[in-house]
Amino acid sequence: MIRRIHSCILSGVIGVYAAVAGAITIDFETEDDFSTSLVNGQIVDPAFDAADLEFGNLIKITATQGAGGHIGATIFDSTPGVNSDDPDLQVDLGNILILQDNQHAVTAMGANGLEYVPPDDEAARNSGSIIITVDSSPTVAGVTRPEGVLMQSIDMVDADGGFRGNVILTDIEGLMRTYTIALSSPPTSLVGVEMAGIRSA
Repeated sequence: MIRRIHSCILSGVIGVYAAVAGAITIDFETEDDFSTSLVNGQIVDPAFDAADLEFGNLIKITATQGAGGHIGATIFDSTPGVNSDDPDLQVDLGNILILQDNQHAVTAMGANGLEYVPPDDEAARNSGSIIITVDSSPTVAGVTRPEGVLMQSIDMVDADGGFRGNVILTDIEGLMRTYTIALSSPPTSLVGVEMAGIRSA
């Protein structure tokens, strides 16, 4: 599950613009317009809800399918008591991004788009990957920035502990940098990955 991504030229998921002081954070509390709220269960994967595109100003969110399967990238409110069916994710970090369990496919139309009721993370290993594509000329406050984005960090949650996996950055020329998250000892629920950064442009 992803909590937050920071980057340079854009820091709650992505980057810092060279021409902008400080960093912009995408934390999944709002869409990447920084004003429209994201709610518990909201589907943010266009493969499963193409009618409402929550991201697209700065990033695009998609997902690949693995052997375990899932039904899309989804917002999960980790506040204790909100999602009683999934207590292992009640880590009190606000909204996190999960891959929805393919056994929980009930949806309802909410004020901000289609929602899973209830949201529940896919527990199977190798169920898939969340892909975050950074726009090489993103729009911030109505202004298109051609400078590109430099990724700085990403925060991930594993409420069961025993976190492991990879963060793979790929630039516009196809060059890749992989950050491996080793099995934590002792187990931890929050892992931050600091990156040297690959520019998107």
